[in-house]
Amino acid sequence: METSIFRAMTFNVYNQAIISSYKYIIDLIRITQTDVVGLQEADPQHIIAIADELGWYADTRACILSRWPLERYSNNIRLPSGSHGMWVRVLPPHSNSFLVTSLHLPPNKYGPQQLRDNIAPNTIVMNEQEIRLPPLKIRIEAIRDTQEPTIIMMDANTPSHLDNTYVQWPISTYLQTNGYVDTYRIIRPNISMNLGLTWWAMRDNVPCTRPAPCTRREPSARIDFVYTKGLHIIDAYTVGDTSSDLIIYPWQSDHRAVVASLLLLHAQ
Repeated sequence: METSIFRAMTFNVYNQAIISSYKYIIDLIRITQTDVVGLQEADPQHIIAIADELGWYADTRACILSRWPLERYSNNIRLPSGSHGMWVRVLPPHSNSFLVTSLHLPPNKYGPQQLRDNIAPNTIVMNEQEIRLPPLKIRIEAIRDTQEPTIIMMDANTPSHLDNTYVQWPISTYLQTNGYVDTYRIIRPNISMNLGLTWWAMRDNVPCTRPAPCTRREPSARIDFVYTKGLHIIDAYTVGDTSSDLIIYPWQSDHRAVVASLLLLHAQ
């Protein structure tokens, strides 16, 4: 059976930077040679502008950019208020289709910050279950009956239990239970070197609008992910500032991007 490799990237673009310029996102897509991109904190007009510049396809509801045509996946699931995006089907020529979504989970009660503040792990887990798990569950339930391969590109605003076994973080454990694979951790299983942290990243030449002092106090963590189900993983790496696997200068987001190379089966 014939196969080909394609790349999927998740990227929280940092709204402050994209308002001033979205050109750096176009450059990033070209440098990484990605084929499907899930964006977070990107306005619809910028998503359309990026697609037009690249000659790509876009779905502003799902915050997805694709080299190949897209069609919306139909279901009767209604997302709760504040939960962005839905599923779309990617239609590569001469290859099997797959479903993708971009998800940005709520940021409040950030778990690593609570750990540093000596909040009990069971309380942290309860917060995760109440705040971040419900919109993810709805997204998964929306495609419960599909047999197509799926990709979730996500700013989870929470770490993975594969990185920190001290807390059984509910988002990653829920996805694992439902058959989803963390592409980065599969390819790079060594957690002792603290590899793959995606937030926060050092931004180059981007004015800061945060109240002084303009520094991050929250603990860094790996909170941006490319999860897949039904696709073989070839590679995965982070892209961004000098702490990334692939360094790009200047870097304009407070998140590092994550790119996964995946194997696509050709249609019979």
